[in-house]
Amino acid sequence: MFRVVAATAAFLLALASTSADKLEQHSFEPPYTDVDPSGNRLLSKDWKNGGVASVSQSFVRLTPDRQSKKGAVWSRKSLGTDTFSTILKFRISGQGKKFFGDGMALWVMQQAYFVEGDLHGSVERFTGFGVIFDTFKNTESLSQHRDVSVIVNDGESSTELMMDKLEGCDASIRYHEDRADFSVESMSRAKVIVTGKRLVVQIDGKNDGQFKDCAVVDLPFAMDWAKSAHIGVTASTGQLADNHDVISLTTFSDLVKHEQSEALVLSTPSFEKGDGISQERFERIEGTCSASSLPRAAPSRVAPRAASSTKRTTTSADAAQTP
Repeated sequence: MFRVVAATAAFLLALASTSADKLEQHSFEPPYTDVDPSGNRLLSKDWKNGGVASVSQSFVRLTPDRQSKKGAVWSRKSLGTDTFSTILKFRISGQGKKFFGDGMALWVMQQAYFVEGDLHGSVERFTGFGVIFDTFKNTESLSQHRDVSVIVNDGESSTELMMDKLEGCDASIRYHEDRADFSVESMSRAKVIVTGKRLVVQIDGKNDGQFKDCAVVDLPFAMDWAKSAHIGVTASTGQLADNHDVISLTTFSDLVKHEQSEALVLSTPSFEKGDGISQERFERIEGTCSASSLPRAAPSRVAPRAASSTKRTTTSADAAQTP
């Protein structure tokens, strides 16, 4: 018992040391327990829902797997910094095997509130950038398609002009819910790093801790443009549909502290080895709790498991339950 308390205390102390530069007003993580006067669940007082977006305890569903839906979450406060990194953890999934869409987007723009539009739920005229997660491959523009792309607007460009200057990459970011290996742990991550006028986007398509470079873009704005920008996440469906879920968003003003925080979370085991169990047996138990071995479950019926900062002690009694 003492080992569990000591290990948990050490983890929380290390996590606190990296959280000083976390932008709390531009971050959210489950569980989501805030409610408004009408009893509707909220992300937090710092974020506003838009469209059909709905908040459950463990994730935000921007759109359900239904046609012609749009949803969003939008930060109420501007960033107040010109250097930051943000990691979006999300899930795009549905029943469709061949036909699905349309996608979702992470926005950083000088717009204080969500305005519904036709560009993955948002408007095409804005000042800032969007990271687009596009799951619909239009045959008319297939040569230009990227699964993940960056669009930039100075407030004057049309959608066609932005699409002519796409930067991005292809990545496996969409899950078919009828696959045997689909579970509530199926998700993807996108990391956005802004340092003044430079934007870097990295993708971890399977949430396995391995980010890959996707795009590097020089932004046509003043060095301090991001100080007055807001963060938003939107999604839309048309004739085709998918579930578009947001699990969490974490934003830091210190890039190094963000890296340290992520490394700490990823390196912390789910269990603490207790008495009466060998190291080999413990590693097998820890392995059975990985995302690849969790049972299949559809997100429309089962909420994704919230991340926990505490660890459970594994004993010989637990080992008896593991083959």
